[in-house]
Amino acid sequence: MIGVNNEQPTGWVPYEDRTPLQRAFTDAFVAVKGRFQDRIPQEVEVPDRIILQDLERKATGGDLISRIWQVTGSCVGAGGARAYTQAICGDIVIRGDVESPKFPFPYATYGVGREIAFGPGEGKGDGSFGAAQAEACKDTVFGILPWDDQRVPKPRVVPDGNHAPWVKWTEKQEYDWSIPRAWPVPRSELEPDAKGYGFADVAIAQSTDEIQQALARGYGVTIASAFGTKPRVEQGFLIGRWNDTWYHQMTIEGYLQGTPFGTIYLQGNQWGPTVHGDCPYLEPLGIRGCYWLLAKDLENNLNKRGTECFVHTGSGGFDAERKFDWKDLGISYE
Repeated sequence: MIGVNNEQPTGWVPYEDRTPLQRAFTDAFVAVKGRFQDRIPQEVEVPDRIILQDLERKATGGDLISRIWQVTGSCVGAGGARAYTQAICGDIVIRGDVESPKFPFPYATYGVGREIAFGPGEGKGDGSFGAAQAEACKDTVFGILPWDDQRVPKPRVVPDGNHAPWVKWTEKQEYDWSIPRAWPVPRSELEPDAKGYGFADVAIAQSTDEIQQALARGYGVTIASAFGTKPRVEQGFLIGRWNDTWYHQMTIEGYLQGTPFGTIYLQGNQWGPTVHGDCPYLEPLGIRGCYWLLAKDLENNLNKRGTECFVHTGSGGFDAERKFDWKDLGISYE
């Protein structure tokens, strides 16, 4: 299994471990997509707090969207699908798109991404990287299948009380879908429907300011790197300091200013509800399986060679003005 964390599955292939062809593909992808800050017309005012789960509740009429629980080295697929779902909620609430916040089946797109990364001869297995996954999301390449498609396996739903439920596919199912030639359903039969849910665009974030601007517009954000942590509760927050190494992709799902630690960033993970312990700030909001990043650790990570932080939009590009008053959600920010 790719990665160095012995307790949980990881699965992101770091830049230095990629082949020359994989590096060239990554470099070309990043050059074409460009920086997020260069693709927005101007910055918008950001509030003191953004938590994308607030958008989830607004988009669904009050419920948090199910979280994905990865069981193999499928973090690029599982983390990516989490970001796509939150971007769709931003499309509904902020951009006024008339669509359903349909939950994606993560592992078909992940399998196509692995084929792009490793070639069609690759067998079942772990690992991918962001540029290949983002390429697979395009409606001109494959797209995304919704999880209620009758041809894909249904996950086990793991209730979590008043918290967001988790959905969990088996190890065999994740591996069976990890490369298209192993799929139990031919790719040619699935692709026409997947293209109908293709994701629109990706841009590169390399600063915390860009991440705040992306979150304020309700876009999904993934980050893949060597960052690892052993979170613990400090002054009422579950803080994940950089004290471990994981080759892993996760999501950034919000931020909070004015804490005893300054600005902190909400890191979403796919290892289940209890792996990091509960955060006293997040648990009452129904959020588990997440922790907070210090701004300095996130900034250091963004400056590391090879870290991949992508902003995802499902609706159009990034050039249209996105103005939104987060107070309109009616959420208490005290």
